[in-house]
Amino acid sequence: HIENTLKNGTDPILETIKNKELVFYGVGVGDTEMAFVDWLLKCEEKEVAVTGIDVNREFLENFAVALRNRLIEENENVRILYRAYNALFEQITKKDLIGGRLKKAHICLGGTIGNFADQDNIVKMLYDIANAGDILIIGIQLDTNFEILCEKYKNNPLFADFVQSYMPKDTKGNLFWLCDEKDGTIFAQHNGVEVFRSKKYNLNNLKELFERGCFKLIYQDTDIEKNIGLQIYGKL
Repeated sequence: HIENTLKNGTDPILETIKNKELVFYGVGVGDTEMAFVDWLLKCEEKEVAVTGIDVNREFLENFAVALRNRLIEENENVRILYRAYNALFEQITKKDLIGGRLKKAHICLGGTIGNFADQDNIVKMLYDIANAGDILIIGIQLDTNFEILCEKYKNNPLFADFVQSYMPKDTKGNLFWLCDEKDGTIFAQHNGVEVFRSKKYNLNNLKELFERGCFKLIYQDTDIEKNIGLQIYGKL
């Protein structure tokens, strides 16, 4: 949804990221993140500043290659400035993001904030890092058809393999799944230890969470099926 609207230039999100440094909290495979960069290049911005934060060094390196390829494709008058932090989000401070003349768009996609147990703490972390005039773009998975979502997690052997991909082969086994519909959280345990957590959101509840943390909602949208949500906030 985000990728398509960015490519077609049809989403109000576009105006909010103009003339801003893009700070990605989690780079992943980088497809959606690259759509943000592509749109800024399409707007003929002569300098695009990007910061990537991810615990997976390989994701950061692959994203650097993708940015370099975009630079090759553009004319010589374009500059792409990239810095990467191979770190956990909570290890990043405001000092780490100092530099440049642009305000920042703090972008957290893919339901990443749903991996944190203490939701108020992640909101406080984002508030402490942001400056006045910065914006916050949050992509989340919604709690639509929560019971069906739980069954999909439980019965997908490929997902169980993914969750345990970092474990030694001889320690892998069956996962025990827990679904808290009231809280919207899906957990997986391995030998009594939590190895996976994903929170699904109600947009109104998420708005209350961020407004409690001194952010103001600017815009929100969902896909047609109401499985994915997007919210944009400004720092008060």
